[in-house]
Amino acid sequence: MRVYNTSILFFLFLLPWSIRTQSAIPEIRTSEIFHAGELHLFDEKYLTSPADALHDSIRISFDLINDTGSDTTLYYYEGGNEWFRFTAIPFGSGHDTFEKTSGRDFYGKIHYESLYFPAHAIRFDSGTTYRCDIRYKGPSYRPASKEVWLITYDFYHRELAKAVAFEETNFIVGYIFLGSIAFGFFFFFFLYLKSRYTLFGLYSLFLFIQALYGFIQIDVYTKLGHFLIYHAYWDEYFNEFLAFTGQAIYVQFIIYWLGIKANHLKAYRILNGISIFFFLYALSIFCFYTIDSHNVLIDSMMKGIRIGVFPLQMVVFYFLIFRIQSAVKSYVITGSLLLVFFGVIMVYLNIRGVFNHTLFSQFDNGSWYMIGVLAESICFALGLGLRYFQINQENILLQKENVKALEDKLSIEKASRESERLLAEVNQELTNQQLTALRAQMNPHFIFNALNSIQKYIMTGNVDEANSYLSKFSKLQRMILSYCDENFITLDKEINMLQLYLELEQLRLTDDFTFSIGVDDDIDPEEIQIPPMMLQPFAENAIWHGLVPKEGLKKLSIRFFMPTHDVLRCIVEDNGVGRAAAGKNKAEKLKDSTINKSKGLSLVYNRLAILERKYGREFSVAIRDKVDTNHIALGTVVELIIPVSD
Repeated sequence: MRVYNTSILFFLFLLPWSIRTQSAIPEIRTSEIFHAGELHLFDEKYLTSPADALHDSIRISFDLINDTGSDTTLYYYEGGNEWFRFTAIPFGSGHDTFEKTSGRDFYGKIHYESLYFPAHAIRFDSGTTYRCDIRYKGPSYRPASKEVWLITYDFYHRELAKAVAFEETNFIVGYIFLGSIAFGFFFFFFLYLKSRYTLFGLYSLFLFIQALYGFIQIDVYTKLGHFLIYHAYWDEYFNEFLAFTGQAIYVQFIIYWLGIKANHLKAYRILNGISIFFFLYALSIFCFYTIDSHNVLIDSMMKGIRIGVFPLQMVVFYFLIFRIQSAVKSYVITGSLLLVFFGVIMVYLNIRGVFNHTLFSQFDNGSWYMIGVLAESICFALGLGLRYFQINQENILLQKENVKALEDKLSIEKASRESERLLAEVNQELTNQQLTALRAQMNPHFIFNALNSIQKYIMTGNVDEANSYLSKFSKLQRMILSYCDENFITLDKEINMLQLYLELEQLRLTDDFTFSIGVDDDIDPEEIQIPPMMLQPFAENAIWHGLVPKEGLKKLSIRFFMPTHDVLRCIVEDNGVGRAAAGKNKAEKLKDSTINKSKGLSLVYNRLAILERKYGREFSVAIRDKVDTNHIALGTVVELIIPVSD
């Protein structure tokens, strides 16, 4: 009896404390939840004080009374938090305790359906009160979600259907994006393998990165997506790595496509720095997450890059619009603007909730970014397609010009033999002498040496030098062929032809000498008429007999003056070995390609004599040696006097 009384006294002593403890816990009735369809639990009346909560986690406590008169199933929505534990302890015996731990840390153990709408069922017995305790936390670098609900069966399936529809809409975007980008990748990669054009290689690499991004976006249906989503936030941060690695390659692609490094050194340094910055950021995110996925720097870096990326894009646009001149920059600007619009502006508006309750709300941030990349890629593909067409046309034209040049060479040689029988009158002699002189400029030795130089560049892999040499060579041939039937041409045409010839000799001799062509300010080159190809033999003679044998600095200077209104004075000056030394070298180089230069000079003298006979005006050539006080040769000066044609 004393034991019984002691028990009663002990019970009466604990009763106020138990009543006080229970009164501090709010009560929720299932009938209220069924009436509203949902109940938000992130509320002050359900939240316990931080002192009662686990470290860096949130705790929610309440008593749930099932007053519906029957066993009831409810769902709790966990809000996509990293770790979530729900415990329901019934008052009274004969009822089971419910406890479940879930969250993104446990995605490898749940059904895919929970990825769409992370909610879990819990059964409450009729007329039973349950002490419910919820503890959860988000990543250490991100606040925990406030979206924690108790919902009914109907509400759960309605929201699940919406979530599935939302995901399927974005999967469609992902499939379209992935198919288009993959096609572009294989197409441009094939062009790169065919042409070895670096631009196509860079663009195919950019498309490969974007295709990988889209591949992960449809993670539910891919093995790689399964791996990433089952490893907590890897799907999110691997996409971050891919997105900014792609941006780094994108900037390098623009630099190469627009030729910024060669033409705009300052712009190249800035844009190259931006590209390196993007890649280092992507690499840092990947390393930080791999080492410690809870590192607080991850969130700070992600927020910081989104603040800094917009001004960096403005810097890129500034250089594209105002500082860089290129025929294809309109494609780059249009594509970049589309990427900024969809990938930055639309994503920002989506995050801010501007699209809520509209058709646009069916697209997530990844879909907006993919739409932007796809629009940008279409613009770039159009520009690159145009560039490929231009390259193909240039190659075809170059091949035709090369064939035509060889055919013209054979034709010129045949006409040269024929012209020897047609010398009769002064006019005919002048025409034949002009043809012979012009053909001498393109003798077989020069052509074969030029072709050998082109072959050497191609065999050594110097394609750009070969293209430059062949382009100048074909242009010079066209000039010679177009002027061979003319008695006089303008001085500017003669200078252009001479400039091309000297550049070819420079390339052939690997920049062994320098040259300059100067015209007096009082001369209008487009108005002065002179016989074509009068100066080239003297320039050629100066190079091969004066400059080539010389050691050290080699210079060739050509100047034009008009001492009177009807006389043009042309000076060809070199700092070579002089005529005496050149004469000695000739005997030792009889098999050299320059043995025909004396023939070229004799043709010039013959032309001058015929011109004097025809027009009755004096054409003269004077050659003198330059020597110092010790009579050491310093070079040769050729002075050619040409009466100006009316």
